Amino acid sequence: MAENASDPESEHSLYKARQHSYESSIRYHGDSMYWFGWMDYGDIMIPGFGPSDLEYDWTWIMLLNAIRLGDVHSFRLGTSMARHRIDIDQLWSDRDPSYVNRLQRGGRWSFPSIHAYRLHSPPTISHNWIAGVILYHMLTGEPKALECALRNAEGVRAAWGDDGGPRRNPETVSWSVSSMLAIHALTGDEQWQDEALELFQETMVPAPRGGRRRQSDDPFVGGGSEFCFAIAQFCELHHRTGDENVLRFITDAAQAEFPIHTFFEAPLYLADLYAYAGYQTEDEELLDKAEKTFAAAFPESRRPPVFLPDSSTWARESAMTLRTGHVLQFVNWKLDRGR
Repeated sequence: MAENASDPESEHSLYKARQHSYESSIRYHGDSMYWFGWMDYGDIMIPGFGPSDLEYDWTWIMLLNAIRLGDVHSFRLGTSMARHRIDIDQLWSDRDPSYVNRLQRGGRWSFPSIHAYRLHSPPTISHNWIAGVILYHMLTGEPKALECALRNAEGVRAAWGDDGGPRRNPETVSWSVSSMLAIHALTGDEQWQDEALELFQETMVPAPRGGRRRQSDDPFVGGGSEFCFAIAQFCELHHRTGDENVLRFITDAAQAEFPIHTFFEAPLYLADLYAYAGYQTEDEELLDKAEKTFAAAFPESRRPPVFLPDSSTWARESAMTLRTGHVLQFVNWKLDRGR
């Protein structure tokens, strides 16, 4: 699937999505600048919605796969995406309101007004990603990428301190944790990792009996995709810190029954949850369940499509599908369980 994303000859690649967006702009508007002007270059355009702002960090996905596959096309796409994140999506003005100051635009409803789209809204902490820009800096040494990452990390920190912070659901917390761990990996500053753990403790760990309620005892609070999208980030947090509360959260969730009706694609993500919990607790049944769940949930095609011209949600769905399986792969490597 990763190779399909970057193959210039594939009908379901990002290159084809770029061509489709350009042709759609001419067909519907007679002006290619509307759908694919210079400010859209490097972004993923969704006809009928506009720019996706590389939701769920397509930059990280493409650059990671450039490393894993040695694929120059992935690197070229990742480079254009990184430049878009740095030059277009990053808020560089200190005059922005405090709750969005220094963040990046992310998600299809965070249109900047300078794009001239009919709707726009401010960035949110739940759709702000740093890891892709940091990986780009690590690969290239680009100084502006470093400046962007440091500024954006401060924006994440500030957003949580503004009037109690954003909505405390698993997805919002997990992407902030991901950003803090990424900036820690870049700088080595232990404060970032400490803050990531503190944020998890304050939002995901149930309060003592009789104390102020944080989250319910149900590990799937928030339900559906919100929890599933958070799994890999929480596994990484435990891998980095070894914190027992994080592990308890993960193992409790692995033993609980997921409300599948809230998100039918959940098994694809739960495979990583089962794998990590099984690895940490030496539970062979969970490890086997992880492999079987992933095998059953992943698309049957040997070359699953990425771009789907008739879908308005393909960028989000393909991005998150390409993010799954990394924890399972890590566990199989550590335990030498390769098939």
